[in-house]
Amino acid sequence: MKERIGITSTIPVEIVYAAGLIPVDINNLFVSDASPAGLIRDAEEAGFPRNSCAWIKGIFGAALRHGITSVIAVVQGDCSNTVALGERLARRGVRVIPFAYPFGANREELKASCEKLMRDLGAGWADVCAAKDRLDRVRRKIWSVDEMTWRDGVIGGFENHLWQVQASDFNGDPDAYDKDIDRFIATCAGRPKRVVSPDTVRIGYIGVPPIAADIYDTIEREGGAVVFNEVQRQFSMPFQGSDLFDQYLRYTYPYGVAGKIDDIRREIATRRIDAVILYSQSFCHHQIETEIYERGLGVPVLTVECDRPPSIGGRERMRIETFIRAARDAKRGAAARGAQRCLAAEPRIEARIACGIDLGSRSTKIVFMKGPEVCKELLFDTADFYRSFRPADPVSGRFDVAGFGIAPDVVVTTGYGRNALPFTGRHVMTEIQAHVRGAAFLSGLKTFLLVDIGGQDVKVVKVADGAVAGFRVNDKCAAGTGRYLENMRRVLGVSAEELGAADGEPCQLNATCAVFTETEIVDKIASGVSIGALCAGVNYSAYAKFKSHILDLWSGEPVLLTGGGAKNEGIRRLIAGEISPGVRALDRCQFGGAIGCALHGGEMADVPAERAGLYDQNG
Repeated sequence: MKERIGITSTIPVEIVYAAGLIPVDINNLFVSDASPAGLIRDAEEAGFPRNSCAWIKGIFGAALRHGITSVIAVVQGDCSNTVALGERLARRGVRVIPFAYPFGANREELKASCEKLMRDLGAGWADVCAAKDRLDRVRRKIWSVDEMTWRDGVIGGFENHLWQVQASDFNGDPDAYDKDIDRFIATCAGRPKRVVSPDTVRIGYIGVPPIAADIYDTIEREGGAVVFNEVQRQFSMPFQGSDLFDQYLRYTYPYGVAGKIDDIRREIATRRIDAVILYSQSFCHHQIETEIYERGLGVPVLTVECDRPPSIGGRERMRIETFIRAARDAKRGAAARGAQRCLAAEPRIEARIACGIDLGSRSTKIVFMKGPEVCKELLFDTADFYRSFRPADPVSGRFDVAGFGIAPDVVVTTGYGRNALPFTGRHVMTEIQAHVRGAAFLSGLKTFLLVDIGGQDVKVVKVADGAVAGFRVNDKCAAGTGRYLENMRRVLGVSAEELGAADGEPCQLNATCAVFTETEIVDKIASGVSIGALCAGVNYSAYAKFKSHILDLWSGEPVLLTGGGAKNEGIRRLIAGEISPGVRALDRCQFGGAIGCALHGGEMADVPAERAGLYDQNG
């Protein structure tokens, strides 16, 4: 029986097959495991830090759980943690063979690395050439799968991802893979060509393959179509060279950003890509490169981040939803229609009652509106809301908002919990669209920069003549959010008003984590730092977390504050003093999202739930 040998990234796999071995891409072994989260947990229990790359931890766990005794570790041209990974595997008795791509695409250096690997594995040049010829024939079929995705529209983005990502090792059996892909192509050739709406946003996915595959479902559910998987396509060696060395010099992944951008820009033009989603793994060194992509591709770019499987999470789903809708508006070239949808001053249907519900992480806001008139506002602690209110119909599990004393004609929900409760007749609206709509109604403006300081995140949204022109959301950290301000206020023993009133010289707080900041504050209280200075320091540290997002987007327009954090006068003063003197917190600042939902619902109250238009329906 042939020996299996693991690989930590795509390598010249021809050498492995020429040596009579079976290559196993441990990345694929990890994500296809029955419990990938369990493999990560195994690594963390073995001492891997919680704040380190989950791919590395998953590879470590998968290699040990699946009995991989030899591993080819790509120590240059892939993850910067692979050297340490190899050392940890070696201490567990795994034979580790290093392979290094040259820092630049240098033929002689790559040739030396390949020849060393041939010696390590006992492969001859004639067998390597024969393996290359065999694999190249299979790769041409993978190219056909790619063409049937972007050109013919009969293969989806996730299917495209799967077949291309398997080209790293051909599932350890090129002959079986060849037969499988033949069957798949034949099946897809018989599929009817999808009728693509002019509103479909053609998405290019770039960056490493995702650790949570539900990103594809999220994109397609919002009306996007992934027509390009950048790195996965590279695994199929789309730039076949004259020999092995030329082929792996053209393979862009191990080398600098410039070559990748050139490749991506060519495919953007060829595949008519409208927008790009750049996937960035949490704690990955590639995150440093994101700005280069965002500024260098010539189309809108959204960077999304994920830590571990199985899901990309609610925050990233919200960002993808908003990005695709903004890209759709840009594709239509109809800012006026976008303005009407986001900012109409008065609902068209004046006789109907609409209920807007913003199910936030800390508080739930409910608004009933009849035309432009707010009939009723309700504010609940979210945990209390979930505990106190139960579905009116125990059979269907649906919740009837008429229990609040007003029977609405339509219900529109937003927020992190927008899908948590099955309200009768409900429609769903993205958070950013809802908050923009509400802020426009409350301010009477069509052009502004919105800073929504919520309990779990801070959203900064640029609105130009009614259309969302750009947005930023804080990273995955509680620091800077309403929850942070609330917790620090509790530690300091002050009221929300006292915290916001602090106007002295701020005490510098160095901890980047909300939890560690609590400990730092206790230490500073013990050392005699005044409560006033600490309150000012808390306000500044919260503001500093999203200051760069404001600077990225602000170009002189009015700055509006919403969310519970907008009540903090200290943060408003800091923005006024350092960025925009005219910044103001809107009245009823916590109700902006719910008002935006109710306004949208008022306009669509005569539309059946299954015809919710651009907004999701989950009723």
